[in-house]
Amino acid sequence: MKPSTINELINKQVKKYSNKLLYQKRDGWSWKQITWLDFDSEIKSIASFFFEEGLNPEDKSLIISPNTLECFYFTLALNSLGVSNIFSTEYEEFKNNIETISKLKPKLIILDKYESLESISNQLEELDFIKKIIILDDPQKSADKRVVSYKFVVKIGFLKLKKIKDELKTRADQINPDSISGIFLKSNGKSKSDIVEWSHKKILNSLESNSEKLKFMTIEDQSYSCLLYSTPFDKLVNLITLYNGCRSAIAESYSDFYRDIRELKPTILYDSKNGIENKISEIKSRTGHDLDPKSLKISLGNRIKHLVTDIKPNKYTNDILSEAGIEIIELPELMIN
Repeated sequence: MKPSTINELINKQVKKYSNKLLYQKRDGWSWKQITWLDFDSEIKSIASFFFEEGLNPEDKSLIISPNTLECFYFTLALNSLGVSNIFSTEYEEFKNNIETISKLKPKLIILDKYESLESISNQLEELDFIKKIIILDDPQKSADKRVVSYKFVVKIGFLKLKKIKDELKTRADQINPDSISGIFLKSNGKSKSDIVEWSHKKILNSLESNSEKLKFMTIEDQSYSCLLYSTPFDKLVNLITLYNGCRSAIAESYSDFYRDIRELKPTILYDSKNGIENKISEIKSRTGHDLDPKSLKISLGNRIKHLVTDIKPNKYTNDILSEAGIEIIELPELMIN
């Protein structure tokens, strides 16, 4: 039976792969190995915390963060409660869309770091419907009683999980496939943005429709990404990892990306058109001379076979990737429309 919600997809794959490796995460000088069961436990711990906080299926969250693994955990955990996630990356984007966001009335905000809280503190004073503010790194002490850290959410949620496991399952089972998973803000050239909504069904249909293009992916593949923005491609492409069952790692910044890629040696790279063009330009400037296909492949870990992107990059980028033996797979379905 095909999964009809994102949570059903995760449950199906966790049963299938259980103790197999899913994610690797940099931990100082070494790598933390995260299995499918570990991944599932983290999601359920976060979901448990917010279930006990009284978050309801009609509620919304606002996520202002690059696409880190912690951000991915939160996205999936809140979806498992039937909560819709509003995505934003740039804090200026958030400020410019305060009117639109106010109408959506998110109950919680997830921020990447404590400094981000300070940069939008004036705007937050207007949003009195916000009940919790989650900081994904370790926050400093805040006078705002709504602020808690990622680690606190996971710790408390894990302690509550055993007691409410059945209630979490019931809540997840009640999610309508047509309910909204993600809300994207699309600029309309005016003072506020249009809202573009993606349901669980639309996301799963998109993954299924692209499955033929991605049939080369196996559990032996290693995917890698550094996606910093709030487009549907940037936010949803990591679901391909879950759908196809391959291993993955997520860089939290461009500096992490360049540092770790040679060690990880991925076979698949997820990146948008703009992202891959910028990275190849950066690699070229780092080398100090014209970039050749062999040097490019070495800079990308020397094992990359496939680039999964939204639309084909410019001619220079397309040509040098092809000459390096890297196949470009376009997924224009994962774009705002």
